[in-house]
Amino acid sequence: MDRNRFLTYSRFIGQLPRYLKKPVSLNQAKKELKNRLNRRNEKFLSLAKHAIYENSNSPYNYLLNMAGCEYGDLVNGVEKNGLEQMLQQLLEAGVWVSLDEFKGKNPIKRGNSAFQANPNDFDNPYLTKSFGVSTGGTSGRSVKTRFDLDFMAARTCYDSVMLDMLDLENVPIALWYPVLPASTGIANTLRYAKAGYIPDRWFNMLVDSHFHLSLETRLATNAIIRLSRWIGRPLPRPEPLALDQIDRIAHQLIVWLKKKGRCAFQSYVSQAVRVARASWERHPDLSGLVTIVGSEPLTATKRRELEKTGAKVYHRYMATEVGTIAMGCGNPSDSDEVHLMSDMIALIQPKDIRSKETGPLFFSSLHPVMPKILINVQLGDRARVYHRSCGCEFEKLGFHTHLSMVRSYERLTSQGMAVPCLFLERAVDDLLTIKYGGTSLDYQWVEVENKRGQSGLKLRISPDLGFLDEEQVICDVLNEMQKSGEGERVMSEIWRQSGVITVIREFPKPTQRGKLVPVLKESS
Repeated sequence: MDRNRFLTYSRFIGQLPRYLKKPVSLNQAKKELKNRLNRRNEKFLSLAKHAIYENSNSPYNYLLNMAGCEYGDLVNGVEKNGLEQMLQQLLEAGVWVSLDEFKGKNPIKRGNSAFQANPNDFDNPYLTKSFGVSTGGTSGRSVKTRFDLDFMAARTCYDSVMLDMLDLENVPIALWYPVLPASTGIANTLRYAKAGYIPDRWFNMLVDSHFHLSLETRLATNAIIRLSRWIGRPLPRPEPLALDQIDRIAHQLIVWLKKKGRCAFQSYVSQAVRVARASWERHPDLSGLVTIVGSEPLTATKRRELEKTGAKVYHRYMATEVGTIAMGCGNPSDSDEVHLMSDMIALIQPKDIRSKETGPLFFSSLHPVMPKILINVQLGDRARVYHRSCGCEFEKLGFHTHLSMVRSYERLTSQGMAVPCLFLERAVDDLLTIKYGGTSLDYQWVEVENKRGQSGLKLRISPDLGFLDEEQVICDVLNEMQKSGEGERVMSEIWRQSGVITVIREFPKPTQRGKLVPVLKESS
């Protein structure tokens, strides 16, 4: 570990006792959320001034200069027309960033001018007491984002409202997430501890016998767990549990249900479906179980699979780059309906998208603790965005924007892991066609969800290519994925364990419009 990273970890660990010793109460959380909603314009303008206009490294200076928008123009526009309307005007003037531009894969090009940005150029320059974690970046490179305690404390307000809304006080909670370098497990554990709900067990998807964690990440995880115990706020130690060992989780949930009547389980959507089904087969009444899910679409099929066991389902929409984007509605009318957390995130869609249609989402960050500075950034998702009266706690606090049908148009997602479509296409062009022959027209990736709500990827390979080792094909793709960085190593290991990819020997199929596409989505 180099000296700078050592100092970064040291500063983070040094803040941890204060973070854990001062939990956020429900009243404090609600008061803070209302305050942030009332001051969102002020927070946005302050963030723009210090992190963009006074930061010569910010890529947005290039875009704002092209648009002729000085800081005074931004202030006047927000005060006169409102934040979202000003962001819409900036979008139309070319102030926006695509996912590939955000990841540094493509230069930011507007008209005849181009500017090459590095992913780190979008970092919040004022987060100095945080360390980096990887996001998926198989389309070109991983994006490092900041893991910051102030950021997690700000997001804890959402969790506090959610945990109260689900009535989970004194209810045992189990998590099933990977450890660092994936941030999901440790971040949820620390936020819940801050809200006064320390999880009882944390199952780790990364099994040491198959996945060798770096010394750096092992030390970071151990230091956080040990320090929490030393200060009297003991966080659960991650317990290695392979994806084919769900019986251990099912057993724990059933024990809790029998002894306490209620319990909660949190993981990726697909894993929650598997665990709930395994528990239901052993204990036919799961009405006391609350499943908290995210990281992949909660389709109607997956929700039905969870609810038919008797379990309650709660869904969230998050991204490592920006944290919590939306929290589940307490009275949803759609399977994946969520409330936009508009105190820290602003969202717009192009004007030509009607309210009942899904369209690309453009996000902007509003709070000084956000790890990335975003002004109209696409994260590769689209959704239906609308307003309705639902009566749940988040609406009462002032969160009136709803989202549903959140789907990625840039990535395929399975087992909570998202891989860019471009990587799958390149795996065919630069790997499979070279090693196994044929052309790109002989291969087709298919995202499929079966009747049990399980997601997977099928790779269609033309029978014309003759015999090939299907297991080796899968191994080659996963090995190629690992080369991109730590985040991709985590993804490939989880996909290897869960058998996400299967090879079928049949000709690629055209779309309903007769087009032969390299990546296709369908149901089975």
